Amino acid sequence: MIVTLDTNVVLQAVAGRQGASAAILDAIFARQLEMALSVPVFKEYESVLLRPQLQSELRFTAQEAQLLLQAILRVGRR
Repeated sequence: MIVTLDTNVVLQAVAGRQGASAAILDAIFARQLEMALSVPVFKEYESVLLRPQLQSELRFTAQEAQLLLQAILRVGRR
């Protein structure tokens, strides 16, 4: 199955590793689901995940955000 993730799903996966959003992202990284990815969607993920205020709220560093973005690029279907 091919899915497209709203930015809020990615954020919820970061915020709560036990929730449904995290399970979806884990399934994508395990290649149980395929993730459709376009340049505009990726740019939105990048823009949001790299916001300093959001990183502070989520206790998610810029380095961790970059690692997640790189992982999304590796598995995303373009």
